[in-house]
Amino acid sequence: MKIIHIVLGRANPHRMNGVNRVVHNLATAQTLIGEDVEVWGISGSYLEKDEVERNYATSWFRPKGKFGLDKALIDAIRSVGAKAVCHLHGGFIPVFLTLSKHLKKERIPFFLTPHGTYTQGAMQGNSFVKKWYFEFIERKMLLRAQEVQCLGHAEESDLKAMAPKVRTRLIPNGQNFEELKTSSSKGDVSVFTIGFCGRISK
Repeated sequence: MKIIHIVLGRANPHRMNGVNRVVHNLATAQTLIGEDVEVWGISGSYLEKDEVERNYATSWFRPKGKFGLDKALIDAIRSVGAKAVCHLHGGFIPVFLTLSKHLKKERIPFFLTPHGTYTQGAMQGNSFVKKWYFEFIERKMLLRAQEVQCLGHAEESDLKAMAPKVRTRLIPNGQNFEELKTSSSKGDVSVFTIGFCGRISK
């Protein structure tokens, strides 16, 4: 069975976007264990040459407004049929609502990873618009998903509070140990050192 990751953009791991890096590393790792993997992206730069070295196939599609799908993307969905499973990445992406309708029509199961967009903290910014959009648009797409991958307990409980009927699965992101820079020297052991990995946010 083919695994198709779908993103907004081109899953470039060199950009300052965590979703890009996650999708690239996930597709790379799945390919290395023998899975048939592709990454599809919806991007205004769909005609540009891909400068990223990848071990999996890619396809880039032209955006057609907030909710529209390029005919080439619709044709690509029809061509894979039920022999594939799709993994959508990101939340509050209007085109995913339309995409989910086409996937359901073609009987292609899909999973979604919101990458933290439904946490209580993320919902606070522009909260009225987000809550309205979630209630009347996003929820429909989430209910069509086989499961929604939550990266942490807080994300799962926050999503369940907003949409109890959405099927969730808690699976934290993996780590690419080759990207971790380590030092062979322990330095001055008398100095108390705290390491931190996270995002600085206002």
